[in-house]
Amino acid sequence: MFHESDELSNTKTLNITLLGSDRKFQISIYGDTSLKELRQLCEQRHQISLRHFRVFTQDGVELFNEDLIYLKDNSKLYITRGEDFDANIIHQEYEILEQLGKGGFGKVLLGRHKETLNLVAIKYVNTRNRDANDIELVFREAYLLKSLNHKNIVKFYNCYPLSNMQVIVVMEYLEGGDLSKYTQAKGQLCEEEARMYFRQICDAMMYCHNRKLIHRDLKLENLMFANKNDTLIKVVDFGIAGMAVNSNMDKLNIGTIRYMAPETLQGNNQKIGPHIDVWAMGVILFHLIFGKYPFDGDSNFDIIQNITTSNYTFSKKNVSPYLIDLLSRIFLIDPQKRIKLYDILNHEWMKISFEQEYFEMPQFVPRTQFRLPSIENAKQHIGNQKQKKVNRSFTPLKKNSPRRRNSFIIKGVLKRYP
Repeated sequence: MFHESDELSNTKTLNITLLGSDRKFQISIYGDTSLKELRQLCEQRHQISLRHFRVFTQDGVELFNEDLIYLKDNSKLYITRGEDFDANIIHQEYEILEQLGKGGFGKVLLGRHKETLNLVAIKYVNTRNRDANDIELVFREAYLLKSLNHKNIVKFYNCYPLSNMQVIVVMEYLEGGDLSKYTQAKGQLCEEEARMYFRQICDAMMYCHNRKLIHRDLKLENLMFANKNDTLIKVVDFGIAGMAVNSNMDKLNIGTIRYMAPETLQGNNQKIGPHIDVWAMGVILFHLIFGKYPFDGDSNFDIIQNITTSNYTFSKKNVSPYLIDLLSRIFLIDPQKRIKLYDILNHEWMKISFEQEYFEMPQFVPRTQFRLPSIENAKQHIGNQKQKKVNRSFTPLKKNSPRRRNSFIIKGVLKRYP
């Protein structure tokens, strides 16, 4: 009950908002406060009628009498006049600025927090075609995602369930666009630039896998630049949107199938693990360097056939043998034999870092300034005594090459200078 007490340590301050209105207030409760007493205090303090009274956490979880004792000081709660927790929460906290995208999963809105003025991306995910276990998994992973803290992973702020079988996910807004659009505009990337992005993906996924979190939906569209002018990328979505999509192979988007591992396409759901993310990362790496998907076809059937038999081809001209070896280890049909993420990070191709060793480039540079180093700069940095060996490490590009502006392709400098 509400009473004076000398034991102030039992007092908790609650920040309460009436859902669907602008009414916000603070009240203090004690350890033995009940929901009925909480309702009475709200009515008396603010002269509102709450005959049907419900209380929710900021995550949309409804509270009952036995839950109040576990609330922490300065907890944020929402109360309603008996209504379900609904989309009003978004309009309560955020000003909606525009729609960023729309698809089979739902829609994404750009919002601005009314108090902090921070921009956020608000994703509405449809879960009508999923069973209770899948929906529970979405929430379980959403709570886990909120605890993640990595520079290459989008920051998740909250996840709300709605009564209309939708889930709302509020996350960090990334304005730099996705890696798919970047590669469409630029075309094939040199190995050095591709390695810079791929290393960031590996670091992010190693962080997740160490916490038993599998992405399940890695693709170019789910890798976004934090800002328009730098090279810092962040992994987004983590299969939450994929959970909302019907799993029928005939209805899957062709772009999604291209990234799927053989064991997933063959229905071996019990084999879901880090190895399915590793396969998708291989598809991403292949596309960055060759400008196409390793497994393609005229129909979903053809693509699935090529994936399940690991049937892919590419030109080995002007690519390092280390890259060829890494791709061959990734695209193994048997997930138990497929290279592990730890071994990818320690693979010879990942250890090559020409710019960092000889030019001391910053970790993230403007994308518009990213160029392969020229032979003249290499001579300045490694000394005259090795210029002859360096000359043999570069091969001029053909005149009709679209990458003529880079002057030369590196052909194993680090192999000669370990």
